[in-house]
Amino acid sequence: MTSTESARAPGKLNSSLGVVLVQALNSLSTVVQMVLFAILLPREAFDDYAVWITCAMFGLGMAQGIGSDRVLIGSRTAKDGGASALVLAGAVLVGQLGVSLWLGSWELVACSAAVGLWAIWDYLRVVQGFEEATRFLARDLGVLVLQVASVSIAALAGLDHRSLVLVWWGIAAVGYAVFLASTPVVRTARLTAGARVVWGDRRESLPLLFDAALGGFPLVLALALIRSQGDPGDASAARMAFTLLGPVTVLGLAARRIVYSARAAGGFSAATRAKFAAAVLLTFAVCVAILAMTRTPLYPLILDGFEGLSWFAILGFAVTYAALMAAMLPAANLRADRRTTEVGLARAASTGVALAYMVVVTPFDSVAVVAWSVAAASLANAAVLFAVQGLRPLRRRPVADDAVHG
Repeated sequence: MTSTESARAPGKLNSSLGVVLVQALNSLSTVVQMVLFAILLPREAFDDYAVWITCAMFGLGMAQGIGSDRVLIGSRTAKDGGASALVLAGAVLVGQLGVSLWLGSWELVACSAAVGLWAIWDYLRVVQGFEEATRFLARDLGVLVLQVASVSIAALAGLDHRSLVLVWWGIAAVGYAVFLASTPVVRTARLTAGARVVWGDRRESLPLLFDAALGGFPLVLALALIRSQGDPGDASAARMAFTLLGPVTVLGLAARRIVYSARAAGGFSAATRAKFAAAVLLTFAVCVAILAMTRTPLYPLILDGFEGLSWFAILGFAVTYAALMAAMLPAANLRADRRTTEVGLARAASTGVALAYMVVVTPFDSVAVVAWSVAAASLANAAVLFAVQGLRPLRRRPVADDAVHG
């Protein structure tokens, strides 16, 4: 069934609306999770959890960059993408185990198994979200309801905070395992085939892996630094700011999927570019409005011990998200044109800018330092992508030359 037919069938969602709603529920799950644990966990334990979950999302972003995004842009078949998802999920799992051991948390080591399953499910949610939004919404909602109910019951029963984290991710692991077992793409995929796909696609994928890895590096490094150099609670305060911006993340990730799919089918008109420029400005304004609510008495009332963000920190987070939105158009053009080396080089340059900023502002003793470290990287990446895109005219190459057939 095509996406158009799916959108018109009874009980089916419009494809674009479905993408937004699926991502909205995914983001809502993160918001609920973080708020729930911010209330139930001791502050230092929540600092560790904030670093851990950020690293997990960083790993998912890397997997998307060389897995699901490659399918969306039309450079890899869905079958090959499904096989590569197993390999990429394994890499995410290994990375998350390393983070858990670094934090010295055995319960997080156990929870890391669920992150591997989450990575495979996230791949399916991205590449099949247009046609099967209703199915993903129903299953994601079911897992979220079970998680909230189970953790709430466990907390009322007096379980310690370590057990609460295990309950949340245990429910996730079982839910994702059951769903994946009934998915043909996963049942027929093989690790060996996935390894061949990833290796055979290395010329284009390695720059994208480099891009995805460095894309999350400034945030992970900034959180690690503020955890070691700042006061207790600073790391979780910075992470909570990103959690509160979940609604903006929804729009951003949904926009990326729509933009990449549109670029795979052709180019962008002047009207489309103008609308996207307006979306960048709107993103900035929405971020400021959302984070300004932390300066009201409601914020510390709901989250005991959390203080309102400074205006300088608020502007830093808002600039970060606006720059991320702005970078989508040149990134889609470069990826579709198989100019992924330029994408990687742009990310390397932006990471260098972020590291230079971090050296200048050390020590990391405020949330604003984290905000502007990430903002520096995002601004530099967007600027370099636009500049690189304009160096020579874009040339649309046949997708068939770039696709990998396993």
